[in-house]
Amino acid sequence: MAESLLLPVVRRVIGKTTDTLVQKVTRMYGVDGDRRKLERQLLAVERLLADAESKSETNPAVKRWMKDLNAADDEADDVLDEFQYEVLHREAMSLKSLGHKVRSYMTPLEFHFTMRRKLAKVLKKINELVEEMNTFGLLLRDETQQLSYRQTYSVLPSNELDDIFGRDDDKEVVVIKLLLNQRDQHKWENLQLLQKELQKAVGRRRFLLVLDDVWNEEKKKWEEDLKPLLSSVGGGDGSVILVTTRSQRVAFIMGTLEYHNPACLSDDDSWELFSKKAFSKDVQQQAELVTAGKLIVKKCKGLPLALKTMVGMMSSKQQVKE
Repeated sequence: MAESLLLPVVRRVIGKTTDTLVQKVTRMYGVDGDRRKLERQLLAVERLLADAESKSETNPAVKRWMKDLNAADDEADDVLDEFQYEVLHREAMSLKSLGHKVRSYMTPLEFHFTMRRKLAKVLKKINELVEEMNTFGLLLRDETQQLSYRQTYSVLPSNELDDIFGRDDDKEVVVIKLLLNQRDQHKWENLQLLQKELQKAVGRRRFLLVLDDVWNEEKKKWEEDLKPLLSSVGGGDGSVILVTTRSQRVAFIMGTLEYHNPACLSDDDSWELFSKKAFSKDVQQQAELVTAGKLIVKKCKGLPLALKTMVGMMSSKQQVKE
């Protein structure tokens, strides 16, 4: 049985609940108990998601539950991101090397009450979903070959960089990546310093900056911090800032000139991606596996993320019964 497409999402959030930075700040503000409860509840959900995925095909209540879980999981992800940011922000403020006074975006007391409320809110949602989950009669499936939830990334071999399916037009775009390495010894004490460094690096050169998978839906953070910073960088004529997001609200807040919704992959492109990555050459010759694979591809409905997830699961399968 294929594992749930929600599993990678849930595992990512579980990983964040055990993150050192998150634990540090939750202990500091007296909310570590809620963090541990969130971790335990998500671990309980993780164990039964495979069966929930199976039952959702015939049970509308389970299908709706999974949709609600996805939304609550995204909310938990955002809250944990804020905890991580708070630690880094406080550490940057504590540096004495430049001797500047830095205005905090939120006082410790404000952060304490705000984040206590947010964490309690998302924990309440997860608790309610777990209670509902327990009414479905879900069973624990044998998932001994599942990846640990702490594996949060994959590496694409350099010889596969040209294997891009259904995105030929995008290959013509040359992306200049501006990286702020978190391992760098430089700690940006304020936005003014970062602004000067970016201006120095960019100068009058034309650039394309890609802000990938943006989720910030708080207009104040965008208007007061990032927007003025990016507007002051400069760059030559024709410089572009490209934002990718799954939220229409993000596009509205950032004031994009126009937005583009990428189309799903065609049936042919979907099958090419799936078959080349999921099956070896020998396996591709097995008619039964090809038939099963095409049924899976059809269910993915041209969504690259769904196809990628299924590819990862199917790459180790050699027989139809698996």
